[in-house]
Amino acid sequence: MNPLRQLLPFLVAAAPLAAAIEELRPKSDLPPLPYQQTPHPMPNYLAGQRWGIEGEKITRMQEPLAPAKSAERIVLRSGFQAELWAAEPLLLKPISMAFDGRGRLWIAETVDYPNELQKPGEGRDRIKICEDTDGDGKADKFTIFADKLSIPTGLCHANGGLIVIEGGQTLFLRDTNGDDQADERKVLFKGWNMGDTHATASNIRYGHDNWVWGVVGYSGFDGEVGGKRVKFGMGVFRFRPDGSALEFVRSSNNNTWGLGLSEEGYVFGSTANGNAAWYMPIPNRYYEAVNGWSAARMESIADNQLYHPIAQNVRQVDWHGKYTAGAGSALYTARSFPKDYWNQVSFVTEPTGHLIGQFRFQGSGADFKAINEKNFLASDDEWFSPIMAEVGPDGALWVLDWYNFIIQHNPVPNGFKNGKGNAYETPLRDKAHGRIYRITHRDGQPAPKVDLSGRDSTRWLEALGSPVMEVRLQAQRRLVETQDRSLVPELVRMTSNTTVDELNLNPRVLHALWTLHGLGASDAVPLSVLRHASPAVRRAAVMTLPADGWTAADWKQLIVSETDAQVRLAALLTIANRGNTASIFPLIEAFQNPQNTTDPWLKDALTAAGTQHHQAFLTSSLSVAPTTPGALEVLRTVARHHAATEPNALRLALAAAGAPPAISAAILEGLTTGWPAQRIPTLTPNTIAQIQAAVAKAPDAGKVALVQLTTQWGRSDLLAPQIPAISERLVQALSQSTAADSDRIEAARRLIAINDSKASVTAILGQIHVLSTPGLANGLIGTLAASRIAETSPAVLAHWTELSPTMRRNATALLLRRKEWALGLLGAVEAGTLLAGDLSRDHWSQLSGHSDASVSAKARSLQKTGAPKSSAAMEALITQLQPVALKAGKADHGREVFEKNCSACHVLDGKGGRIGPELTGIGVRPKTEILTEILDPNRSVEANYKLWTLTQKDGESLSGRLDAETATSVEILDTTGTKHVIQRSTIAKLESSGQSIMPGGFEQLPTQDLTDLLEYLATAGAKH
Repeated sequence: MNPLRQLLPFLVAAAPLAAAIEELRPKSDLPPLPYQQTPHPMPNYLAGQRWGIEGEKITRMQEPLAPAKSAERIVLRSGFQAELWAAEPLLLKPISMAFDGRGRLWIAETVDYPNELQKPGEGRDRIKICEDTDGDGKADKFTIFADKLSIPTGLCHANGGLIVIEGGQTLFLRDTNGDDQADERKVLFKGWNMGDTHATASNIRYGHDNWVWGVVGYSGFDGEVGGKRVKFGMGVFRFRPDGSALEFVRSSNNNTWGLGLSEEGYVFGSTANGNAAWYMPIPNRYYEAVNGWSAARMESIADNQLYHPIAQNVRQVDWHGKYTAGAGSALYTARSFPKDYWNQVSFVTEPTGHLIGQFRFQGSGADFKAINEKNFLASDDEWFSPIMAEVGPDGALWVLDWYNFIIQHNPVPNGFKNGKGNAYETPLRDKAHGRIYRITHRDGQPAPKVDLSGRDSTRWLEALGSPVMEVRLQAQRRLVETQDRSLVPELVRMTSNTTVDELNLNPRVLHALWTLHGLGASDAVPLSVLRHASPAVRRAAVMTLPADGWTAADWKQLIVSETDAQVRLAALLTIANRGNTASIFPLIEAFQNPQNTTDPWLKDALTAAGTQHHQAFLTSSLSVAPTTPGALEVLRTVARHHAATEPNALRLALAAAGAPPAISAAILEGLTTGWPAQRIPTLTPNTIAQIQAAVAKAPDAGKVALVQLTTQWGRSDLLAPQIPAISERLVQALSQSTAADSDRIEAARRLIAINDSKASVTAILGQIHVLSTPGLANGLIGTLAASRIAETSPAVLAHWTELSPTMRRNATALLLRRKEWALGLLGAVEAGTLLAGDLSRDHWSQLSGHSDASVSAKARSLQKTGAPKSSAAMEALITQLQPVALKAGKADHGREVFEKNCSACHVLDGKGGRIGPELTGIGVRPKTEILTEILDPNRSVEANYKLWTLTQKDGESLSGRLDAETATSVEILDTTGTKHVIQRSTIAKLESSGQSIMPGGFEQLPTQDLTDLLEYLATAGAKH
C-alpha cells in the first residue's frame, strides 16, 4: 500500500473544517482497476522526506482505461455531471485551451513536452480547433490551425489571431484567408527560459485592463520587449496584445501555474507547490516607484493546503498530501451553476491527486482568504490527470485531462537520466492519450449562445451584458480592437445604468468602462459613475477615468467616506499613479483611519500615495498622524523616499524633531535611512544651531537618527557631546529585564547605530546567556550585524560559552557577514578555541566560497584538517554511524534534540521553522535512511533549497535561500530564518553554491542524542 494512503487520514484530521463539506468517494459498483507489472522502472518518492528521497521502486502500475471507462470513474459533487466531449485518437495530450468568439474550443497539443523541445519551426506540437457541429455533446470536427510548434503552454485570442507561448517565445498566429489555418506567423517577443519546461510561462488570458495576463514558474524571463530589457523570475506578468510592452506584476512563492480573474477584475492564482490560492493586491510598479521599497512575494491565502485524493495510489515528489501540481485556478464566472458558485469559487486542478479542488474566496478588507472546500471532482483512475479547468462561453466547466500515469517532472531519480527539459527520462511518459470533459449542473441552463465573429459591433455591445464573463471579455476585446470612436456615445450611455444584480454587480457598466478605457475615451464618462451603487463599478471607474479634474470632495468620497476597502485601495493607488493636488488633504484624513493602516494592502497603498505628495504628506503628519505600528511604518517609508528625492530634506528633519515622540522617531529614522551618502548639506552656523536645538527636542530614537545623519555628513563632532548620555539611556533600556523583548532589541539596535564601539557590543552581549529567550537572544545577536568594528568578532567569540546551540548558529551567521569577522572566526578554529565541528557544513561551504580570497583560502586549508568530511569520507562516516539507527532510543529526549538542533529549519507536527522542507510524516522511512539524509543533506537538493551568497558593494555578505526577486530587490532567507530584502543597486555579486541550505555536522552530536533523535522522528511519523 502506498505510504501516503496511511498518512492522508491523519492530515485531514489535523485540519478540521468549519462546516460540513461534501466528501467524494469512489464509486462502489465498478469493476476493479486493471494492473500490470511496470514495464520500466518507476521511482517512489517518499512522504515525509526531503525533496527527491526515494524508497523501493514501484513495480506495479494501473493500465490505462478506455475513455468511456475512465469517464465512468469520475465522481462529482451532488447535482453535477461530466460529459466526455472528446478523446484520443481525435486529439492527444491537450496542455492548454482557449475559446473563440464563435464558442469553439482551441487546444494546444504537445508530444514534445517535457524533454523534447525542438528548434523554432521544427516542433511536433500543434494548435487544434475542436467543434461539436451537430449538437450531440461530442466534438466531431477537428481542424489543425497551426503545427510545427514545440511545447505550447498558453493560448489567447487577440487582434484577429491567436497569441501562443511556445518554445521560449511569444508568437502571434493569424488566418488571413478564412480557412481556419494560420498563414501568418510573427514573433512578438522572446525570452521565456526553457531550461525547465514545467517552470515556463503558461495560462495566459485577456484581462479587464485590455492586457494579456499570465504566470511563469522559476524558469522566468530574460529578453527584450518594446526596446527595453526585461528580466524576472516566477510570478504573474502582463503584456500588451501587440507585444509592445511586458510587465512583471508580482512574485509568487513557488513554481506558478494558476491564474484566475474574478468578475470585478481581481487577480488570483495558485503555485504548483504549497500555495493553492494566492491574491495579487498591488503590482510591483507601485513599490518600485518608491525609493528603497520593494514588494513582498504573494503568499498563500488558503486556510490549508491539503488535498483529498480518492485514488488508491497517489504518487508525489514533494508536499505529500498537499497541492504539489496546483494549476488553473479559474473562478466560476457564469450563471449556470448554483448561485453559491457565482464569482466566488475557483477550481484548482491537481493531476497528481487525480482531482479538481474547490476554493471559496472571501473578502477580508482589501485582502482575501480562501476556504479549502476539498474536491469538486475526483477519480480513482490513476491515469486521470486534470491540468486545466476553464469556464466556457456556455457556462459549463471545461476540463483538460492530460491522462498520463507519470506526472512527476523532477528530481531525477537514482538510475535515471535527466532530459533537456529538466525532467527525468522514462518511456512511461505517455504520448498518445488525452481527453476533454464538459461539466454541467442538472438544474442549470446553458448560457445563450452568442456568435461574436464577423464585424457586428451591435452584437458585441449587447454581449457586454452576457451572464458569462468569458463572453463579455471577448466582446470587450473586439470593441477595443476596432478603435472605432463612433461606439463611444453608446458605451457612455451604458455607464448611466445604476442598477445592480444579485451579486451587487453591474457587469455591463464595468466592461463598458474598461472598453472606453481601451478606446482612449474614458474622459467622456460622467463622474457620477464614481458613486455607482456597485463597488465593482466604482472601482473600475477609479481605475479608468482620468483623475486630473477630480475635486477634494471626489477624493474624500473615494478614500474617506467609501465603505468598500477594494474601492479605497484602487483610489489610493490612483493617487500614487496620477493624483492631483486636490487629493492631498483627503489623503491625510484617510491616514487618520486605523482601518487603513492596519489593513496590510491599504497600508501599502497609503505609502504609495503618500510618496506622490511626500512633502505635504509628511509635513501634515507631524501633528495629526495616527501612531499605530502600520502608520509609523508608512511614515518611515515615505520619509525615506523624501530624503532620497528632496534636496532640502533637512528642513523636514528639523521640523520632525519637535513632533510627538513616535511620529518624530519614525520620520527621522526614515530620513536617515534614505539620505543619499553623497548629499552633504551646507552647514552654516545658523544651520548647526538649528540641528543642535532639534536634537535637544527629539526623543532618543530621533536623537540617534540625527547623530547618524551628522556622522554620515562627516560632522560627527556636531552632536558628539550628546552621545554618552544617549548611549547610557539606551544601555539602561537594553538592561531592563522586565521590558518587552522587542523594546530591548530596539534599544540595542539604536545603541549600535549611535555608538558602534566595543563597549556597546559588550553591553549587548552581556544580556545574552543560555537561559535567555530565543527571541531576545537572537534578536540581540541580529542587531550586531549593523556593527562595523573589528572588535565585534572577538567579543562574540569570547561570549561563546554563554550561547546555546541555536544562538551559536545565529552568531556564526553573524560572523560570516564581514571579512575581518570571518577571519576571526577561522582564527578561533585554528587556535583550537572553537571546534571545527561547531561550524556546520553550510558554514564551511560559505567560508570556502567567500568572495574574499584570504577568507576562502584559509577556510579551505582548515577544511582539510578540521572541517566536516565529504564524498568518500562522508560515506565512511555514514557506514560508521549506521549502528546508531539500529538501536531503540528515547523519543522524549529525541524531541529535545530536535527542538535544539532542527526545529529552527524544519516543521514537524505543525511546529518549527520553514527554512527547509517539512518533515511531517518522516517516520514512514527506515531510521537508517533518515540518518543518511541527516548526515549528508547534499544528496538531492531542490532548486528552492540551494544556498545562495549575496555580496553587497560595502563588502557585507549574506547567505541563504533565494526567496524572491523583483526588478529592484532580492529577498534572502538566511539560515537563521531571517528575511533580508536587499536593493539590487547595493549588490556586487549574487551566486549559488549548488549546495543545500540545510546544515550538516550532526555527526558531532553524541551518539545517544542521534539515537534518540531518530527514535523521535520515527515515532512522530508513526503518529501521522
